[in-house]
Amino acid sequence: MAARKSRAKSRRGARKRAKDRVAPEDRAAEEPAAPAETAPAETAPAEGEPAETASAGTVPAETEPLASVEGAFARAVALEAGGDDVAAAAAYRDVLVVEPGNVRARVRLGALLERAGKVERALEQYEAARLVAEDAEVLMRIGAALTALRRYDAAERELRRAQRLDPDRADVYALLGAVYFRRGLYVQAEAELKRAIALDPQHAVAYHYCGESLNHLCRVDEAMAMLKRALELDPSNARVYYAMGILYDRKRLREEAEAMYRKSREIGGR
Repeated sequence: MAARKSRAKSRRGARKRAKDRVAPEDRAAEEPAAPAETAPAETAPAEGEPAETASAGTVPAETEPLASVEGAFARAVALEAGGDDVAAAAAYRDVLVVEPGNVRARVRLGALLERAGKVERALEQYEAARLVAEDAEVLMRIGAALTALRRYDAAERELRRAQRLDPDRADVYALLGAVYFRRGLYVQAEAELKRAIALDPQHAVAYHYCGESLNHLCRVDEAMAMLKRALELDPSNARVYYAMGILYDRKRLREEAEAMYRKSREIGGR
C-alpha cells in the first residue's frame, strides 16, 4: 500500500515538472485569447443635423477632396468677380495645390496674371493646362499670350490649331486677324477679321482691327464704316477714337479729327 502511494506521488511530480518545461509561446497559445475590441456603434444624427455631417464615417472619403476643390474654386471666382484679383489668384493656387490638373483654375489664374502684365507667367499656366486638355479655349489663350509677347509665328501656329478644333469660334479668327495686322499682313488680317464678324456680328474687337487694316490698305471709307461700328459696340475704346482721328485727317476733316483725338485722350488713350 505504501509503495503504491509513493509511485502515485512520483507520477504527480513528473507531470508538474513536464508542465513547467512548456515553452513560453506554447503556454501563451494554451491561454484564452483576450476578447476582441468592438467598435462603438455609430450614433444616429441629432435631430435637425444633416446626416452627411453628423459623423465622419457617413461621408464617402472620395467625395471630400472634390467638395473642397469645388468650394475653393467657387470662392476664387467670387473673389475675382468682386475685383480682388490678388486674393482670387491665391485662391486659384489653393485649388491647384489639391488638383494640379484643374484646367479651369489654370486658365483663370493665367488670365489674372495677364491682366497684371505678367504674360510669361500666364503663358506657363496655359501651357500646363494644355498638358491636361488641348482644347480651343486653352490654345486661344496661348495664342493671345504669344501675341502679347510678339512671338507671332508661334501665336499663329497655336491659333490655327484652335481653328481646327473649333472652326466656328469667332474669338480665334479675331485673334489671328490681330496677329496678321501686327505683322503688317493687312490683306490676310482683313480675311480673318471678316470671318470673325460673320460668326459674331457683335465682335467689337474684330471691327476695330478690320477698320485699322482697311486704313492701311487705303480703303478709307470702308475703314470708317468698320470703326464706327466698333464704337457703337464699345464706345470706351480710346484706340478706336484715335484711329478715327487718323481717318478724318486723311479726308482733310480737321475739326472731326481733333474731336476724335480729344475723345481718345479723355478716356485714357494715347
